[in-house]
Amino acid sequence: MNIIDQAHDKAIEVLKACVRPQGFYASGLKGGYEATWARDSMTCSLGAALVGTEFKEVFKNSLVTLSENQTEFGLIPNCVGSFNEERNSDVTFNSIDAPQWYIIGHYVYAKAYNDRSLLRKYEKNIKAALTWLKYQDPNNDKLIVQQPTADWMDAFPHKYGRVMHTQSLQYAVLNFSGEGSLAEYIRSIINGDIQAYLSLFDSKLGFYRPWVWKDHGGDKETEDWFDSAANLLAIITGVATPEIAKSILNYIDKEKVNRPYACKISGHRLSLEALPGSLILTAVMPVRRLII
Repeated sequence: MNIIDQAHDKAIEVLKACVRPQGFYASGLKGGYEATWARDSMTCSLGAALVGTEFKEVFKNSLVTLSENQTEFGLIPNCVGSFNEERNSDVTFNSIDAPQWYIIGHYVYAKAYNDRSLLRKYEKNIKAALTWLKYQDPNNDKLIVQQPTADWMDAFPHKYGRVMHTQSLQYAVLNFSGEGSLAEYIRSIINGDIQAYLSLFDSKLGFYRPWVWKDHGGDKETEDWFDSAANLLAIITGVATPEIAKSILNYIDKEKVNRPYACKISGHRLSLEALPGSLILTAVMPVRRLII
C-alpha cells in the first residue's frame, strides 16, 4: 500500500474516533479536545463527505449543534462542549471563521449528499450568519476585518485587520450564497486589480500576504511570511487567478514547503519558536470539487 492509500485509511480511522452524538469532536482522544468546534467539524466533514454516506449523520449533527447555539445576532459558536472546566459556559464564541465554515458546511452537505433539507430548515440561520459577517467591515470596503487571535491560528502568529485566510473563505461563502458579483468585487480588491492599497497579493513575494492593516505614511501594518493555509485556500476557492496560483505553487516547490509530504503550516519567512513545527496542512486539494 502506498503512502497516499495509507493516509486515506488512517484519516477514516481518525474520523470514526471523532464521531459523537452532537457531531464531530475536534479530537478522538480521551482528554483531548472533546467538543464540537465549528471549523474543525466542518473542515473534517469536507473530507468525510467524499467517502460515501458513512459520515452523513455526524455531518448533519454537527450543523444542527452549531445552528441551535447561534446568537441572536447571527454569530456561530467557535465551540460547543465542556472540554475546559475553567470556562463558565459550554458554548464559546470569539471566532471570525466559525460562521464562514458553518455556511460552507451547509452547502457542501447539500451538494455531497444531494440533500437540501438542512438548507431549507436553517435558511434563517444561514442568512443571519452571513449578515453578521457583512457587519465586520468597519471601512465599508467589503473586506472583512478581524481582531487578533480570531481564527484557527489563534496567537501563533498575531494576525489582525484584513486576513487572507478569512478573505479566501468569504469568497467561497459569497459564491455559495448566490452573491457572485460581490465575490468577484472583493476578489478584484484582494488581487490588486482595483483599490490596490487594500490588496493582499504581493507580486514581489509571489504569494498573498497573511494579513494587512493600516498604512501610516509608508509604515504599513503587515507581515510577509508565507501562510500555507491562506494561499492554498485562495487556490481552492478560486480567489487566485491561474497566474497567481502558479506563482504560489512555484514558491511552495522552491522553498520545499511541501517536503517531505503534505504542506508545512508556513514557509521559511515565519520565524516563531513557539509555533509547533509538527503542524502541517493535509489533504486540502481533494475537497476542491466540493467547494467550487
